[in-house]
Amino acid sequence: MSTSNILIVEDSITQRLMLQNTLEGKDYNVEVAKDGLEALNYLKNCNKLPDLIISDIIMPNVDGYELCLKIKQLYHEIFIILLTGNSDEEALQKSFHSGAVDFLEKPFNKTELLLRVKNVLRIKKAEDLLKNAMEELEKKNKTLKKQSITDELTGLVNRRHLIQKLNDEMYGAERYSTPLSIILLDIDYFKKINDSYGHLVGDEVLARVALMFKEHLRQTDVIGRYGGEEFLIILTNTPLENGVKVAKNFNSYIKKLKFRNMPDNIVTLSGGVCEFNNEIRCEDFLSRVDDLLYVAKNNGRDRIEF
Repeated sequence: MSTSNILIVEDSITQRLMLQNTLEGKDYNVEVAKDGLEALNYLKNCNKLPDLIISDIIMPNVDGYELCLKIKQLYHEIFIILLTGNSDEEALQKSFHSGAVDFLEKPFNKTELLLRVKNVLRIKKAEDLLKNAMEELEKKNKTLKKQSITDELTGLVNRRHLIQKLNDEMYGAERYSTPLSIILLDIDYFKKINDSYGHLVGDEVLARVALMFKEHLRQTDVIGRYGGEEFLIILTNTPLENGVKVAKNFNSYIKKLKFRNMPDNIVTLSGGVCEFNNEIRCEDFLSRVDDLLYVAKNNGRDRIEF
C-alpha cells in the first residue's frame, strides 16, 4: 500500500514541528509550508500533489480560508483539514464553505489528529477508487459505442450507422435548403478476387480501399461499408456535379493502388451518384443511387453513373 502524502501549512514553528513529528511517526510522507502563499508555490512546482493538506486558518499573506478556496479551484482532488484556535460556529461554517472536509481545534490532541487524518484519507481513497472506476467505465462505454457503429475489417462506420447518418443529413438538407449528395461504390469483380487469390487478399483489398476513401474525404463527409464490397459516401453540402467529381477521382485513385499478393491486377470501381431531391424516406434516396450503380455495372463496369 502506498504511503499518503501530507502537506502541513502552519506559520507557527512550534505547531509545525508538532504536526510534522506526529504524522511522520505514523509513516506519512510530510512536507511543510510556513503560510498559504508558500503552500501554493509548492503545489505549483511539486512532482506529486499531496493527498491531504492540514492548514492553520490565521496566517500572513494567504490565510487558511483563501488557501482552501484556491486549492478547490485548482486542485479539487486534494482534501483539506483546517486548524484554528477559534472554535466558534462562524469559524466552523466558514471552514466548510471554503471547501475543507474537516475542522480541528488547537491545541490539537495527537490521537484525535491521527484519527481525523486516517478517516479523511480513507474517504479520499474511496473517492479515488470510485472516480477511477467511473473513468474506466466511461472508457469502456466509449469503446463499446465505437465498436457498435464500426465495421471491424475496414474501420469504417457500418451500414446501420450509415442509415442513421443519412437520415440526419437528409433532415438537415431539407430544413436548411443545402445540397446533399451520396455515392454508392462497388469494387468490380470482387468475387473473382476472392476466388482467385483467397479471402485474405480480398480483405486486404477492402482495407486498403477503405483507407483510400478516408484519406481523400473531408472531415464533414461520412464513409461507411454498406455491404460486402459496397461503400456508401455521404457528401454534406455538396451538389451533384461535385459528387460526380469525387466519385470519378476515387476510381482514378484506386487504379494506382498496389496489392502485395496480386501485383499485376488493377482494381476498379463502379458507382452511382445522386443528389437529394427532398425524398421523405431514406430508402427512396438509396434506391435511386442503387439503381445508378447497377446501370454502371450493366454498362461494362469501371464507370460512374449519375
